[in-house]
Amino acid sequence: MTTADKDSDASESTKPERPFKSNLSEGKQRFLAHVIDHGFRVGRRSPEDFVRHFPPAKIMQGLRHRPPLRASILVPTTGVRRKIALRKSAESAADDLQIALDESETTSKTIVELFERDDCVRYLDNQDLWRYAVEGSFWEETDDVEQRDVARDHIAFMLERALDDDLITHQQIVDGITVPELARCLPKEDLGTLIRVALDNAHLGNTFTDRDLLDAMPASVLVEYVPLQHIWDQVIIPCIAEPCGFARREEEPPTIRPSDEPADEDEAPQDGEAKGNDGAAASKAAPSAKSSLKSPPPSKKPSPAAKTNAKKAGKDGDDEFEEAFNGALRLPSDSPEDWDIVEEDDIKVL
Repeated sequence: MTTADKDSDASESTKPERPFKSNLSEGKQRFLAHVIDHGFRVGRRSPEDFVRHFPPAKIMQGLRHRPPLRASILVPTTGVRRKIALRKSAESAADDLQIALDESETTSKTIVELFERDDCVRYLDNQDLWRYAVEGSFWEETDDVEQRDVARDHIAFMLERALDDDLITHQQIVDGITVPELARCLPKEDLGTLIRVALDNAHLGNTFTDRDLLDAMPASVLVEYVPLQHIWDQVIIPCIAEPCGFARREEEPPTIRPSDEPADEDEAPQDGEAKGNDGAAASKAAPSAKSSLKSPPPSKKPSPAAKTNAKKAGKDGDDEFEEAFNGALRLPSDSPEDWDIVEEDDIKVL
């Protein structure tokens, strides 16, 4: 290799990497593509993480209707000729790519470089991509200074990117964090800056808006003082991830109307239950009669004579009424087949 070639290679290796810019049409897709790319750039995610979530079988299944894209990954990683790669099925391409990985003929880094960010978002499940991007709960408090700095950088990027892609408004960010939380977290010097901007606006006859606040205290400053967990729970998830469909909304359980309430387990008939199941279902119609019985099961209807006796007994006092009423409801036999239920109309007469 000549000196000129070495100098050329050195200049290529030291050449700054060109910033990624998504060409996707939908704002939520551009946002997701940029978040994935930024995760690689700041070191929060690695190519190995990506391939763990999206192994060759999953990648090629996503590209099952795109033979040229499968070939663009397969040719550099396996050495197969392009014409052959174009003829391969998604399953065959996945097998070849997996073998190349297993035999160290290619690397996760090479696959990630070949699989463009926009194509990842176009052809892979977006919820799966979001789960990959946020794996590890990186927004939680940590004593690791480097990890904390990376987390702050990544969340600030998410907020700014969401604003650029019109996924969120300045007001949603401020309302999510809340003014009391800002007043509690921001240093006095920064609060003084906000007051100065508000007064300058007032002197000019202008109002102090949420945009003015975030212009004075951008996301890169907010993440230094406001707990990341708070920003994640109150802004990122409810204002970005859930509306975009990356994360599922947490819904309240449906309210059960009285008519929809399930029957009590001990009232529901069971397999192998003793004879008399028909009477068990009907017993729900007369809970008041059931509670007034001294013996456990209900009995046949009282005869007209029993009703008359019960009424007469009622005139002499409650104790006599109860004795006459229970006597009228005494079981005719010990056999469950003969049991019957007191109907509601009869009880009303009594």
